[in-house]
Amino acid sequence: MGKHLLHGKKAGTKELDNKTYVEYAQTWESDEIVYLYLRKENDITYQYEENIEDETIRLPSIFDVGDSWKTASKETSYEVISKEGNIKTPICNYSNLLVLKSIFKNGIFTF
Repeated sequence: MGKHLLHGKKAGTKELDNKTYVEYAQTWESDEIVYLYLRKENDITYQYEENIEDETIRLPSIFDVGDSWKTASKETSYEVISKEGNIKTPICNYSNLLVLKSIFKNGIFTF
């Protein structure tokens, strides 16, 4: 898999373990497409992990800078870096964004 995500888009919904997830198609720089399955319940965002056929917390409902957690598979960890991130794009500037650091087995990503 490429190290840079080129783009992601909503691809529909998918039923997994009797729960409905929003399906996102992520295209990486290697042209590989990886599907991500997310759902929200009680302000908690869950992600379905296909490799262990279970869901994990992608984003808890309450968090502070410095909080961290691991996925159910223990293969990925997340840490809240900031709640004041900024991004400048050709269209507009965004501020007060949540910034997460994700540590995967194939690299570290900040988003």
